[in-house]
Amino acid sequence: MSEKQVAMTIDLPSDVKDWLRAEVARMGSSQRSEIIRALRQRMDAEREKAVR
Repeated sequence: MSEKQVAMTIDLPSDVKDWLRAEVARMGSSQRSEIIRALRQRMDAEREKAVR
């Protein structure tokens, strides 16, 4: 199943951007994939909290 993708531009505080760069280097991934990973973790946590 293919997910529809939507382009989005965001401004990040410099400390968040620095953290993102470090995560990308540590994980050997892209900024895009690290942002998606972080958002999905937050989504999962919110869903889990709603189920309780």
